[in-house]
Order: sequence, then structure tokens, then C-alpha cells
Amino acid sequence: MKFLDIHFTLQEYRFATRSDASFGSIVGNIELNELPPGSPVDYSFVSTSRLSIDADGTVRTAQNMVGEETIDDIVLATQDVSNSYNSVNESGIFDI
Repeated sequence: MKFLDIHFTLQEYRFATRSDASFGSIVGNIELNELPPGSPVDYSFVSTSRLSIDADGTVRTAQNMVGEETIDDIVLATQDVSNSYNSVNESGIFDI
């Protein structure tokens, strides 16, 4: 079984958005190293439900923001390889 080498392009991501950002506002983008075509990656946050991340790595608000806050969380990137998962995580601080 061969695992692909998944790495984030940065060790830490910092994003800022308006304190009154509405649901679905784009906050930023997470990027991985070059992966072979047809190698989909699933992203997720470990503990926050205030942000979401899609298959392209776009981070959006998952609810309306009210006031200033800092969200410090870890992003997981997982890839299904022959029914096994290879996962990598990196810290990111999301200043909202």
C-alpha cells in the first residue's frame, strides 16, 4: 500500500475577515503540495464549527460572525488511498 506524501504549502495559515461577516463569506484558502490528478483530498477542522472548508481548500464562515474573536484550530487533510487514509495536520490561526 502506497501513501501519497501530503504537505501543506505553509506551516501556519492566518486569515482575517470582518467581525460582521455573513454566512458563507470567504475567509481564505488552504493549499497542499502538488498531488497527482484524480487525487481528491478531504479537508476538515478539528474543533471549530464556525468555519468550513471545501474540497478546493476554500475556508468560509459557517455562520454569521458577531464581534471579534480568534479561532485557533487544526486543519486535517485526508486522502483515501486503497481504502486506507493518509492524513496530515497543520495548525492554523483564524482571526475573525
